[in-house]
Amino acid sequence: MQASKKSEFLALYQEFSEDYPLTEKGKEHVSAYSKHRQQGQQNYREVEAVAARGEDITDLVLLKWIPYSDTPANREREVWIHHAPCVTGDLVKKSENNGNTVDWAEQQRQFFSSLSTVMTIPLIWKQLVKTMKHRHTQKAFRQVT
Repeated sequence: MQASKKSEFLALYQEFSEDYPLTEKGKEHVSAYSKHRQQGQQNYREVEAVAARGEDITDLVLLKWIPYSDTPANREREVWIHHAPCVTGDLVKKSENNGNTVDWAEQQRQFFSSLSTVMTIPLIWKQLVKTMKHRHTQKAFRQVT
């Protein structure tokens, strides 16, 4: 980043961080984190219980561990609605429309296995988040812990 742009960004960020959290909208935004974190933890426990019974967790992980935008379609699908979403629509359909072939069941098993491991070993947590920094699941990982 150019020095002039960095200076401009830092000034705007300073202004934002001092003013926005004190506005009504800012207070709502900040308070939403606690609510969404609790929901993320509940979603984690729900998937963990289904997995413990040996049932398929593919759809549940896609719907409950990834934060979605608040839209009528997403509310109808009963996905995890979040104020800081990383998915706006149907992740599977979007991927298929883009020509991607994904083994969703395997991907979600790996996702579940990774998260389950780091939930029991906190020291690994930071390293896992670093390795996931370019993946769409990073926000979800941060929210459920």
